[in-house]
Amino acid sequence: MRRIATKLLLAALLAVVVPFVLFTLFVQARMKTRLSADVVRHFLKNKASDLSDKIDLLVEERNKDLEIWSSHPPAVEALLRSAEAGPRDRLTEELNRFGIVKEVYDVLLVADRDGRVVATNTLDRSGASLSPAWVDSLLGRDVSGFEWFRRGLAGEIVLEDVHVSPLTHPDGSPVPRHPREYGVGFAAPVVEPGTGRVLGVWYSLMNWTFIQEKIFDRVKEYFRALGSYESGYAWLWKSDADTVIAHVDRNLYGLKVSDPPISLPVLTEVAAREAWGVFPEYEYPPGTWKNAAFKHCSGGFDGGFGWIVGVGINNRDIFRPVQALASALAAGTIVWLAGILVATGYLARTFTRPLRRLTDFTDRVASGDLSGRVEVGTRDEIGRLADSFNHMTAEVAAHREAIVRAEKEAAWREMARQIAHEIKNPLTPMRLSVSLLRRAHREGNAEWPRLLDRSADTILRQIDALERIAADFKTFAGEPRREPARLSLGRVARECLELYEGMSGERAIRVDPPEKDGEILGDPDEVRRLLINLLDNAFEAAGEGGRVGVHIERSPDRVRLVVEDDGPGLPPEARRRLFEPYFSTKTTGTGLGLAICRRIAHDLGGSISLEDRAGGGTRAVVEIPPA
Repeated sequence: MRRIATKLLLAALLAVVVPFVLFTLFVQARMKTRLSADVVRHFLKNKASDLSDKIDLLVEERNKDLEIWSSHPPAVEALLRSAEAGPRDRLTEELNRFGIVKEVYDVLLVADRDGRVVATNTLDRSGASLSPAWVDSLLGRDVSGFEWFRRGLAGEIVLEDVHVSPLTHPDGSPVPRHPREYGVGFAAPVVEPGTGRVLGVWYSLMNWTFIQEKIFDRVKEYFRALGSYESGYAWLWKSDADTVIAHVDRNLYGLKVSDPPISLPVLTEVAAREAWGVFPEYEYPPGTWKNAAFKHCSGGFDGGFGWIVGVGINNRDIFRPVQALASALAAGTIVWLAGILVATGYLARTFTRPLRRLTDFTDRVASGDLSGRVEVGTRDEIGRLADSFNHMTAEVAAHREAIVRAEKEAAWREMARQIAHEIKNPLTPMRLSVSLLRRAHREGNAEWPRLLDRSADTILRQIDALERIAADFKTFAGEPRREPARLSLGRVARECLELYEGMSGERAIRVDPPEKDGEILGDPDEVRRLLINLLDNAFEAAGEGGRVGVHIERSPDRVRLVVEDDGPGLPPEARRRLFEPYFSTKTTGTGLGLAICRRIAHDLGGSISLEDRAGGGTRAVVEIPPA
């Protein structure tokens, strides 16, 4: 707050933002009523009317199905000749065909005058076979106690409102609130042509998902497609103007609108009083205000159920145009404010430019760039400070180059010392063996053949040691030639363990091979080298009578290889340096084994770590991505 630039900026914000906020509030208050009336009274009412017409048309189609089947020849023939199998089979085929064509019915059946089901569909509306047990339980069932049968037998066309049918849920157990568990029934008398005699009753049960998914779920998609009204949705009530029978929230099925948890009795009062209109603005759920319209479907006298369709939308979507206008005002204000800020920034830059340059230069130095120089161009204290920084960075750069040269020379000296030490160890027994042979030859020693064989073995072993030393340095220093392949890590581990059978037998070391397996992608030679290096360390640490174990664990994103021993464990002082090149806790070797293991694990896309084993010993854990 002490800076002049900050004070100028606050003055500009107060001069522009405060009038803008007041003007925006005025515009929202003036336009709210007009936009609400326009959206709710026209758009929502028209949408409610469209949905009501769709439902009336759907019910009318089901009534036409009844008219067709009330005198359908296969149904009449099956009822007249109910004792014969042929007519019943033909009727079953007709029921299956009719159900597949209409794609809405769960149950299609024909009952005779005694209430006995003589035929029913055996395929569902998609053409799949229904459960034989369910079909058998329905055939021959007595439906004379159902109201739709009694009224149909009396010659009525019966419309059965939304319910859970005992035909599809005979056990009477609680039904989850899902559209597929509900249905709407339609029944009509089957009349003998010519005589007008009622032979039985035709009954069809329409699955409620047709109403929920084909109409109300699509309303939600329709509103989302509009972009500005994505919160819009529709619902359906029974003719009591209180019971929810269709809603995007399935948990509201069967609930009363006037009772908790909905608790909106004002909506039921308006819907019961008027046939078509707009609800008062209401809040549901708490904190969300809505506007909605409704319309009654055709009632019982018009061949309908008298359901009530509602369409609602959140107020935030209704007033989105007001917010768009506010955004436009905000954009204009921002442009005007930007001009003020530019002028303010120009004045502030005059004072802060030298300090910004010095700050940028300090950041470059902190990131390691010592080659630059800060140019301030002033003769005051800031200019003298910049000269001091330039001098300091030049001195630091010179010292850093000297340190880098010294570190490189030290690294080469250490490598040369290590190589000389490693080569010297095999050369000593080789020299002694050759000297022994030479002296035995001069003296004509009778043990010459035996000495020759023993010395040759010694020299060959030391040559192998030299080759291993050369291979370790080459592997560590160079980039090996890789031929990746899909490998069974368990099989490779067991092959490597076979190399240690002699050692484990001589030293009584117990070996636990892997019980599980995992496939990885890698070069076989490198994977074997990784395992052999880890096994070398484990067998050496285990000692006489110890134990070495190899375990493989598989997860969806990792293959975990564990090589463990029960040796003395890791020295605390050496733990941090175990993966450094040329560092070793052993008296033999190049000190490159674990460094090579880490490089191979990284090349495979994984990682390696060493841990203390519970109960004593060490665990080497390698995690590799699966093939």
